Amino acid sequence: MARASDANPQTTERFELFITGREHANGFSELNDAEDQAARFHAQAADKDASNEEAMFFDANFIRRRSTACRPPVAAASASMRLTMLITDSPSICDVILFPALRREA
Repeated sequence: MARASDANPQTTERFELFITGREHANGFSELNDAEDQAARFHAQAADKDASNEEAMFFDANFIRRRSTACRPPVAAASASMRLTMLITDSPSICDVILFPALRREA
């Protein structure tokens, strides 16, 4: 879902923010071009047809929504858990995650 860089289409523009050796932010320019996404889905579908088990199918519903009135996705999520990590000096986001089912076993 990362958009290709305007300066070099072979790369994407992304960043990571580390504080006290822990990742607190991970961001990138998100792809919001329906035609580009459709081409990527077609390439993935061809890989899937060629027996690549990790490749995804063509998601026509996603492309239809991207092509119409739906606004582009926003890659900025709430940083509350990462901030909580920093405040509590937790080594992993799993230690402060709000959903108990996603916490690792003790």
